[in-house]
Amino acid sequence: WQSDPVTVTATGADSASGLAALVYALDGGADSAITEPITVTGAGTHELLLRATDAAGNTSSTTTTLRIDASPPTTTVTGAPASEWTNGDVTLALAAEDAGSGVDQTSWTLNGVTTVGSSIQLTGEGTHTVTFRSMDNAGNMEPDQNLTVRIDTTAPTIGHDAPDAAAWQSDPVTVTATGADSASGLAALVYA
Repeated sequence: WQSDPVTVTATGADSASGLAALVYALDGGADSAITEPITVTGAGTHELLLRATDAAGNTSSTTTTLRIDASPPTTTVTGAPASEWTNGDVTLALAAEDAGSGVDQTSWTLNGVTTVGSSIQLTGEGTHTVTFRSMDNAGNMEPDQNLTVRIDTTAPTIGHDAPDAAAWQSDPVTVTATGADSASGLAALVYA
């Protein structure tokens, strides 16, 4: 497989009567004289026929198949948490598709280390940013994609200023509750 376009230089020779014509036909089309390198464009499989004819009328030909893929693959990710934060480890799965030459490899980068593969295990508290991309068999590289996953496995702290539970109170008691979470933040503080 090649990236678009492909340039083919055709030559012919005849040591006896001499070369009379050098022509090509692309994808079953009409013959065209070869006066310069042949440029083949367009995604897909192309058949290029080259034919040489000498002054005595003898011909020889050769056919070559050219496969062109000008589009990079597309990578999707599954397993990402539905919300901004999650409270456990995360396993991401990368899946790449390429309609032309097929996928050569998928790679991802985390904390400056690049790994070839499609499964990513994220563990530990904090923000994890994964950069991923795929390359096809023609060498087309997909632009980098980024995914950020935030993991918070520590429960928030809660406190209150209620009087000692063993002591009876004669007046109404006001209790102030406080809560904090240093990672994902406090989502709610409720009482029952």
